[in-house]
Amino acid sequence: METVIAAIQKTPIPTILILGGLFFILLGFVTKLGGIIEVSTEHKRLAIPIGLLVLTIGLLFTFVPSNNINTPVPSNNINISAQDSQLGLTSKSSPNTISAPQELMPKNNKARREEIRQNRTDITEKLVAEHLLNGHWIINHMFDGKLYPHDMYITRLNNGIITGNGGYPAGGQPYEVEWVITDSSVNENRIMLTVTYTGRERGTIMHMTGDIAQNGSVIDGTWDDNYRGTTRKGTWRALKL
Repeated sequence: METVIAAIQKTPIPTILILGGLFFILLGFVTKLGGIIEVSTEHKRLAIPIGLLVLTIGLLFTFVPSNNINTPVPSNNINISAQDSQLGLTSKSSPNTISAPQELMPKNNKARREEIRQNRTDITEKLVAEHLLNGHWIINHMFDGKLYPHDMYITRLNNGIITGNGGYPAGGQPYEVEWVITDSSVNENRIMLTVTYTGRERGTIMHMTGDIAQNGSVIDGTWDDNYRGTTRKGTWRALKL
């Protein structure tokens, strides 16, 4: 008996279920088994469904693989060999953690670092230039061989947009001619201004384009306006006080 029990213990459960299912199905077709077991009609009706169910479960266990979460992972899947190390794979935080090869990681190459440095420099220079443009300027307009000095006060510079006002003659408040800046742009060292006269000669519009010196204290350029329906042109130089 002990030998039989030991054999049963070593037999896989799916095999036991299959044999048990076949045994129950057999009982459904016989009246007496081995001259010992007698099967009634009522038991026959139950034996076949039970046998089919047990047989099906045994077959499922046999042919359908089960995902056992406790199944140990083969060591060769998680250990980093010397060959893996040569390919750039390293294990840091745990035996199951594998870092990506270096060739798959983003590169902080010299060109990228230089681009970032240049961008920072451009932003810094722009901020410095914007700061230097603020304040009081004397603008000398040249027309027909004569100079016409104007005051210009830049009151705000926000994202390259300049607002301000001025008048002629410089230092001669109240001005004979007054104007305000109605449009502007600054691109690197290039500045463009549109001014509209508000007092005498109201409606006159002047366009001024100039280049800002490296120190930010001198601007040289050209201008034109529609004074009294005509077109006038000339040069101008602005000096910051």
